[in-house]
Amino acid sequence: MALVNYGDLKSSVASWLGRADLTTPIADFVTLAHKQIMRDLRGHLRLQKRDTAFSISSEYVAAPSDFLELVSIYLNTSPKQEVQFMTNDRITTQFTGSGKPKFVALVGSTATGTEGFRFGPAPDGTYTATIEYYASVTYFSADSGAGSTNWILTDHPSLYLFGSLLAAAAYIGDDPRVPLWKAGYDEALAAVRAEGYRARWGGNAMAVLPA
Repeated sequence: MALVNYGDLKSSVASWLGRADLTTPIADFVTLAHKQIMRDLRGHLRLQKRDTAFSISSEYVAAPSDFLELVSIYLNTSPKQEVQFMTNDRITTQFTGSGKPKFVALVGSTATGTEGFRFGPAPDGTYTATIEYYASVTYFSADSGAGSTNWILTDHPSLYLFGSLLAAAAYIGDDPRVPLWKAGYDEALAAVRAEGYRARWGGNAMAVLPA
């Protein structure tokens, strides 16, 4: 069976498990696999995004909805100014007034389950920044057609397949194939990570510069 889209993936998981009666749980297995893949691939080049028009107009600003991890942020001033990382506690103790933001901390947001940024000092106006961050890959919204795939399923379908089978293990109980599924997942994950390494560094190994 071709693993072209979300519908194919669920059908394939059912086939591999030999369980056509797990329609609802299989959707859960894929969701769990997706969450695990996002954790395992954090730092992959193809998860990195850039927003060149990120607005900083208050001390607390919501992170992008697909945010996973901050890479860098700088103000689009002339010259550009890096906004450096600082702990939330230090921002609390070091800044009481407002000005041009120089530091940023990751904090909880007012929306449940989301994250936000806290800037120190609090901005004295609206600043436009460029933010580099690792973003979550969009999850499937349809079985076929638009919203039914993403670059991981297209380029590395075995990662989703074996990840979903591993997620099923806790539901179906002991299965002698679990070590095989784990080996398949690990091999697929290594291939995706290697792809990211090649994209970042090219085909050359990292060189140590002479002192």
